[in-house]
Amino acid sequence: MALPVPEVIDGYIQPNYALFRQLFPAFANETDYPDSVIDWYWCLSWTYLDGEVSCLFDLQAQFMMLNYVTAHLMAYNDLIAAGTDSKSPFGGNTIAISSTIGDVSATVMPPPVQDNYYFWFFSQTPYGSQYIAMLKANTAGGFYLGGSAVMTGLNAQNDYL
Repeated sequence: MALPVPEVIDGYIQPNYALFRQLFPAFANETDYPDSVIDWYWCLSWTYLDGEVSCLFDLQAQFMMLNYVTAHLMAYNDLIAAGTDSKSPFGGNTIAISSTIGDVSATVMPPPVQDNYYFWFFSQTPYGSQYIAMLKANTAGGFYLGGSAVMTGLNAQNDYL
């Protein structure tokens, strides 16, 4: 499915509620998740990724990342509201969940998370993991803005911030 061009008003990317419900069927119920709820979490997502159009990201990539963060925050809130222990993506306080029936044993472990609260927080839902993957893909190599001090005529010791 090709994404439509996101709507931008006064330089800010706007949510598309119908598309959001299509992309994330868990939030398709308009009674449980009215536009106002999605909008509230959309605005909250701006604390993690700016909603203003950025020269650092492709517009559609930034739109999708905002959608992933919004879905993550909504899913995370649902986990908390359901009384699920949010210390594990599997709803428990354990690192591994295992079971044995007869001679057969199976163990499920969450994927490793970097020692960083930001990554841990977003690893708690599949939407957050998708956001981190997309963020990493869109920031590979880091960011570089500007030119060299020599080429711009700046004195490297005195003219920087």
